[in-house]
Amino acid sequence: MKHVSLKPEDPEPYYWIGVIDWTVSYRANLEMRGQWRIKNQGKPLKDEDPMPADVSRGVYQGRRPIN
Repeated sequence: MKHVSLKPEDPEPYYWIGVIDWTVSYRANLEMRGQWRIKNQGKPLKDEDPMPADVSRGVYQGRRPIN
């Protein structure tokens, strides 16, 4: 962010901020799906399917729904 404030026209720091954000959210999504699959064995959940509503609500409220 310091680089962005010094040189806002330079696209590279924006790219890396995006990469970091994507990596963090992708990993969190994989972990949540893995935990859900362990807890709900026998219920199919494809990677392209949205997370079940009860799990999604917990994420938007800032808490981890499945332990």
